[in-house]
Amino acid sequence: MSKTIFFEKIVNFRDLAGLKTQDNAVVKEGHVYRSALLDFATSKDLDNLATLAPDVVVDFRTDGEKHGEDILLALDSITYQPKPIGVGNFFSDDQVQALGSLKTEDIDALFIKMYQEFPTHGQMQFKTVFDALLDNERVIYHCSAGKDRTGVMSYLILSALGVHYDDIMDNYLQSNQYAESLHELFANHRVKHNSDPKMTDELAKVFQKVRYVDASYLDTLDRFLIKEYGGVLSYVEKTLLVDTNALKARLLS
Repeated sequence: MSKTIFFEKIVNFRDLAGLKTQDNAVVKEGHVYRSALLDFATSKDLDNLATLAPDVVVDFRTDGEKHGEDILLALDSITYQPKPIGVGNFFSDDQVQALGSLKTEDIDALFIKMYQEFPTHGQMQFKTVFDALLDNERVIYHCSAGKDRTGVMSYLILSALGVHYDDIMDNYLQSNQYAESLHELFANHRVKHNSDPKMTDELAKVFQKVRYVDASYLDTLDRFLIKEYGGVLSYVEKTLLVDTNALKARLLS
């Protein structure tokens, strides 16, 4: 399991350090971090984040999902790379409203379709993270919840490093531990800015459902990559053009 780093108003922030590969190598500490959004960070959070000294932050969110740029002002030494992936956005105002037309029984099919779209819709963005990992010492990548777009990125990285799928799945599902605290941050933000949607019982159930990941979503992606690309490693090496041996040399000990 990855190493969680706790902040006041940043959640699901984890160092992939400590995860073991099938060859018993270990992911190095302090090189690759995954997270939910950083926008709600307190001044203390930003100070603590600065101690990690990230070289690059890759942001998978669309413009409509963003709530502030304080991190850019506080950490002016970082290279901030906005690389939006529209698939997986449930957090901009228009997408929040769109959820109102769905029912809970629609959600699994929506997510399964979404995960099948990630390999094409996120190709350039995923490659950006791999390139940053090969070029820089410390990389943070994140989306809004840190569970879907960020979860897929973590799956690709850990697969390329040779971590067993069961351990990758455990890392993926760990996002569920932070679902309610993240929901509280978003709910407080919407109330503060008078943007809280009218909450029917059905919409509340939909919101509850989309807060969580399910093993079937990642399984869908894994099977899709086998069918369409010959497997996740083939996708990373042949489609994203990642030198996995160089990646292992940088990130494993």
